[in-house]
Amino acid sequence: MESLNLRPATPADVPQILAFIRDLAAYEREPQALPVEVAFGAGPARMLREGQADAALLHAPPDELDGLDTETLLTEAPVAVLPSSHPLAHRASLRMADLAGENLHRKPADPGAMKPLSELMHLIALGRTVAVLPRVLTRPLRDDLITVPMTDLPPVALLLAWPAHSTSLPVAALARAAAAISASAIASPTTT
Repeated sequence: MESLNLRPATPADVPQILAFIRDLAAYEREPQALPVEVAFGAGPARMLREGQADAALLHAPPDELDGLDTETLLTEAPVAVLPSSHPLAHRASLRMADLAGENLHRKPADPGAMKPLSELMHLIALGRTVAVLPRVLTRPLRDDLITVPMTDLPPVALLLAWPAHSTSLPVAALARAAAAISASAIASPTTT
């Protein structure tokens, strides 16, 4: 193994993932550290299970995590993403019932059918759909969009995941560094 193969959830996650990787200087000081290679593909949990990746950053419900070990890096409430002209755009918060009757974006069952996040944001700005997403996926937010906190949905976690059977020292070093950085960020949060 010459590098650690890290596969993010989608190409649209690139800015957040690159910022995260830049913050992993602690990982690079680990004795078992390897250079992190960022590759892209749909279905990161499947890629881990099939040995196509050593670790992945993903947002996944618990039922998609079978056979994986994880480290929670960030937990946050989901937000509704609406065009700034939408009648609900200036509410302090929303519930799923408030979005009844809206063309609500749904995650495709087939990861290969997932479209780029930028395409979804264009469709929202055009008033064709609305979405409920983790806030981290909305940054930076376009000027013609608004996010509104959802109060009746559970928090969403950004996870570092790796195969449960992994005995890789570099993956263990990455998980330790990610946990340390996450703990540090929680102890001294910044606003964006």
